[in-house]
Amino acid sequence: MTDINAHTLFEKYESELNKIFNQILADKERAIPYIVMKITTQTVPSMASDLGRVTSLSGSIKKQLIIDAIELAINEIFQKLNKFPEFADETWDDDLKALLLTLIGPILDNLIAVENGRLVFNKTVTTGLFKLFSCCPCMKGRRT
Repeated sequence: MTDINAHTLFEKYESELNKIFNQILADKERAIPYIVMKITTQTVPSMASDLGRVTSLSGSIKKQLIIDAIELAINEIFQKLNKFPEFADETWDDDLKALLLTLIGPILDNLIAVENGRLVFNKTVTTGLFKLFSCCPCMKGRRT
């Protein structure tokens, strides 16, 4: 990824965002949870993974690029939705945008904490005799 900015990052994920848009059209009732779920659990981690490979940018710049790209994505989705009469009168655009932009920073912070080993899930701690005999097959999978 050369010459990275929020717009180029957004363009890389445009097809994924179009899938979100199409799903919203198919099921209006689930629009808000679907947008939040897809962007927070799939798009943001994918963007973070892609930008993680770029060594010429600082972490804070990468984080801001993702936030800016997501803001572009949300604006694009809502612009498209507002062209449809059943969505044109919806008032959740700004609230949902604010919610997502509030969530993205902490989500990125957690992803970075996991990546750096500061946040570990399902950590196995062995002490005493379990540590001494940890190579023994009968001790595998035990926790203390």
